[in-house]
Amino acid sequence: MRYRGRKGIPTVNVLAVCDFNLQFTYVLTGWEGSAHDARILGSTMNNPRLQFPMPPLGNSLHFSSIFSSLIYDIHFSNIFNLHLGKYYLADKGYPDRRGILTPYSKIRYHQSEFRGAVPRGYKEIFNRSHSSLRSCIERAFGVLKARWKILPAMP
Repeated sequence: MRYRGRKGIPTVNVLAVCDFNLQFTYVLTGWEGSAHDARILGSTMNNPRLQFPMPPLGNSLHFSSIFSSLIYDIHFSNIFNLHLGKYYLADKGYPDRRGILTPYSKIRYHQSEFRGAVPRGYKEIFNRSHSSLRSCIERAFGVLKARWKILPAMP
């Protein structure tokens, strides 16, 4: 029963990290599909045997509303003139932890929500950029599924 997801079908959770070349740099499988992303990440980061690669950080700046995931070299030179280091870009299912950047809650996020509209304020600018950059992980899985046709068809 642990491996049955909310729709009743067997599922396995995959924690994956990729770079901008769509190359997977870290993959962890085996967690039941019902396990929450935050639980998987926390357990992985706290277990040295799993060798989770933490991104090197620049300044020890902590965001208040700060992976599937991705390292992005944050450099907002045109906006804030700061170099903050490298972070994993993660979706809202991941916790607010050092080295992890999640989007602002209750603020427009998906690219389709910005069609024909200009982002208003720094939170929308951040979320729009976050969404655009995080699409690399979605594309990486799309390439993987296209190459191995059995993956999307598995029960």
